[in-house]
Amino acid sequence: MARWLIEELSQISAHRWALETGLEPHSPWLNALATALPRLASQEPLQYILGKAYFYEHTWLVSPAVLIPRPETEQLVQTILDHPQALKGLQPRVLDVGTGSGCIALSLAAANPKALVSGVDISDEALAVARQNQEQLHLRNAALWQDDILSPSPNLLAQRWHTIVSNPPYIPLAEQAKMRANVREYEPHTALFVSDQNPLLFYEAISRYARQTLYEGGWLFFEIHENYAKGVVHLLQKDGFAGVEILPDLQGKARMVLAQKP
Repeated sequence: MARWLIEELSQISAHRWALETGLEPHSPWLNALATALPRLASQEPLQYILGKAYFYEHTWLVSPAVLIPRPETEQLVQTILDHPQALKGLQPRVLDVGTGSGCIALSLAAANPKALVSGVDISDEALAVARQNQEQLHLRNAALWQDDILSPSPNLLAQRWHTIVSNPPYIPLAEQAKMRANVREYEPHTALFVSDQNPLLFYEAISRYARQTLYEGGWLFFEIHENYAKGVVHLLQKDGFAGVEILPDLQGKARMVLAQKP
């Protein structure tokens, strides 16, 4: 973290600091470092201090209004891109539910310019960040708007999709105390936590919505809590989805579920 912070503030790479003689710190970035260090010491995420994060070949603007993109979610994006049917066709329509920074939706749009990708989120502050990322990536095949999947608008209900993806809130409140302070104290709780009484709340809502709006043969992709993988599978099977499959992340934990609308 220290190396990343110094590289970003000084705009000088670590290997240059190590190998080149005559490099000296300068006041502007030393002042920025002096401001950043207390924030880092208080366990504020470095990505929020710098205002950016790296995810799937791009640099993303981030703020405390959005989750910091994670490697597990990169794997979700790659799973969709590698899928033989999810983004096929002349103009596949894709929806990302709870788009946050837009990292899923906009990564898919950047990787497949023929796709029409939409991202919805309940948070106007999150959408403001996502729109900045869309502008930064110069993506014209993406649309971002405010909506609530727990109570979808008529506009959202009128849409039809080939693929729906979501990394919804899935951490029970009971686990909050065990989480690291850099996550618990700084990242948006509305994007992280669900009630202990109904941890599958968002999966139920998205499954219900997907059942109505996916084209026949369309696909649904979820990032999940490893402890609730079987529960999500049972839910999707009960809702009539076929080919329901659990996929592991790079640590071997159950992290994704995919399913097809018959």
